[in-house]
Amino acid sequence: MDAVEVFSRTARDNRVGCMFVRCAPSSGYTQLFSHGNAVDLGQTSGKPSEKNLYADIDAAGQALRTRYGVSPENIILYGQSIGTVPTVHLASRYECAAVNSPFASDAWIACGFIRYQENIVL
Repeated sequence: MDAVEVFSRTARDNRVGCMFVRCAPSSGYTQLFSHGNAVDLGQTSGKPSEKNLYADIDAAGQALRTRYGVSPENIILYGQSIGTVPTVHLASRYECAAVNSPFASDAWIACGFIRYQENIVL
């Protein structure tokens, strides 16, 4: 298992801590996990704001695509607690394999926009 902790620079010129873990080299999918409140992967700079939250998830998604060569159709977006907000934001802007997020699951299923298949929101 390879694990690399890196910092990505956001479009708002903040640093966001990211961790890339490759559990199996032959894995077909990569999960982009957006954590909940009071969790910190490293020292970051910037001020909490909605705009910074969106810039942070955009930077993490960009790092997956460019730095690690993960194709968008192989990225599973997963949000926990407040991490649901940037997860839904990213899913609304970019192609991905799946979204698993409490808010997205409830709202999108209620509106008929997504369906469940094997516990993954498609």
